[in-house]
Amino acid sequence: MASAYAALYTATEDTVWLEKAINLGKESKKQFLSKIFLNERQGAGAEGSSDGRAFGYAIAAQTGLDLGAVTLEDEWYSWAQDLTTLLAEHFVTKDGRLMEVRKISQVVDIVYEDRRMTFDDSTAGQLRLNLHRLRALGFETPPALSPWLTSAPSFENYPIIFTDTMIAISHEWNHTLVKIGTDTPEDLANAARSLPLQLFVRRRENTSGVKVVLPDGSETSASQPDELKNLFKNK
Repeated sequence: MASAYAALYTATEDTVWLEKAINLGKESKKQFLSKIFLNERQGAGAEGSSDGRAFGYAIAAQTGLDLGAVTLEDEWYSWAQDLTTLLAEHFVTKDGRLMEVRKISQVVDIVYEDRRMTFDDSTAGQLRLNLHRLRALGFETPPALSPWLTSAPSFENYPIIFTDTMIAISHEWNHTLVKIGTDTPEDLANAARSLPLQLFVRRRENTSGVKVVLPDGSETSASQPDELKNLFKNK
């Protein structure tokens, strides 16, 4: 929902949605940071019976990325990186397979991974998109997840993960980087913050004004909100 509110803000520029996104994001972050691992039903039973799934961490990392995009606060991006690192260290086997649950939550001693996710985004696909978005921001990919940047599953066997993977790779090839200087006027910074979440990567930098790096590597700048939006009017 925090990501949904962030998307509503970019669509409407109504700060009511931005405030909702930030407030819900802060509450979510508080729950994730209360212990090393998320317990989805604290006090309701043994840790193993209410341990957070990998999908929850992947969605939370997406939320951190989305909130960073609409607030331009690096702490959200850093939280997304921390969650991704935790996933890599505790939900990926030595041979590179993603586990949906930690060993403590396994009913029997087998590697369990939900690879179809027929009615939802796949955990692996969401994680791959997060990795590409973090790379675009300059974050290092955790070693256990590095092979995921160049691999693709079989379409016949894993159509959902394959589709999500193609979306993630398209982000790598086709994202636009928007650098917002610390001295940028508020109306121009707000225009940058309200760009659509997908395929636009934005961050604060110790530069002047707004610099835009297009997918082909060319760079341009914008000094007015309308000028920035006109760059992408037909995109």
